[in-house]
Amino acid sequence: MEEWRRAMIRVESESEGERMDISVTGEALVTEGSVRLRWTERLEEDSGFSQETRAALQARDGHAMMQRKGSYAVSMVFAPGESHETVYRTPYGELPVAVRAETVRLTMPLNAEGGEIFLAYSLQIQGGAEDQRRMRLTWRWADADPGAD
Repeated sequence: MEEWRRAMIRVESESEGERMDISVTGEALVTEGSVRLRWTERLEEDSGFSQETRAALQARDGHAMMQRKGSYAVSMVFAPGESHETVYRTPYGELPVAVRAETVRLTMPLNAEGGEIFLAYSLQIQGGAEDQRRMRLTWRWADADPGAD
């Protein structure tokens, strides 16, 4: 039986002039050769109100899918050598987006305590220039003993 477990999830994302690094408590489900992560992000906006986004990522080596739900919503497919079109929904309108993955690497487990997903990809918003991005998601089981071997 598949069982979701509480996990500490760190999401590091960077692109030209932009960096995000958040750590949250979420859940992970590991099956043979794949992992599913889900978490909630709470980010403060310039206007002072916070937004909540529910995120989920499913990955295996060479392929990943991410879904974000909330004020800013998008579903993205990461498959090296392929371009996938989607729509990024914001409170200000919808933007057409193309996602082209270069690398999707799953390291599982790093040890008995968790694993890592690495994505290198580009986004093209409304047919503009491609923005090169990198994302690293690392998870550790929330109940793992950090002092254990």
